[in-house]
Amino acid sequence: MKLRALLVGLGIAAVSGVVGYSQRCADELHATFLNLDFAEGNPGERPPGWEPPPCVYLPPRGAYVTEIVSGAACNSGKRCAVVKAIREDPTDQRWFLFQRVDATPYRGKELTFRAAVRADVVLGSSARLLVRVHGKDISTLFFDNMGRFPVRSSAWAFYEIHAPIAQGAEDIEFGMQLIGLGAAWSDNISMNFADAGN
Repeated sequence: MKLRALLVGLGIAAVSGVVGYSQRCADELHATFLNLDFAEGNPGERPPGWEPPPCVYLPPRGAYVTEIVSGAACNSGKRCAVVKAIREDPTDQRWFLFQRVDATPYRGKELTFRAAVRADVVLGSSARLLVRVHGKDISTLFFDNMGRFPVRSSAWAFYEIHAPIAQGAEDIEFGMQLIGLGAAWSDNISMNFADAGN
């Protein structure tokens, strides 16, 4: 299990041994990756295909908002998504922008999840990419959320997570976390698969 955080013009590699908790909803499994470029939906609205469903335990939805933004605010100059805190919640200050996709076509492959991220956060807060792979029994086969490389910079930079997709994998959960207060943006998302070991 390895995480590579690639800053623009600078590569940083790390090995992650973090174990994640199971987090899934039976009715939210997509057959394929949806709206990776945020072209669907309208600026100022939640991006279709993204964001947690109601069955995931999170703080009240009034504490955070997820929106499509466009133009100069985005690394691509087209469309991206922002997750931002709109009020402080004392129970659990975090929010997710994620999807859960059927892992069946990708078993035995290695995923490279790559995205541009920037953050405007208060001290102690951060943004992180994440990948979690669940088994058929809802166990976590792989988890990495950039725990050693949290994003706190307001400058756009590219990050990658490399995740092996086991033969017993049921689903792939991927996206971005905002932990704490502030805002985080995600753009230029790609999901690439190669034979394991290549």
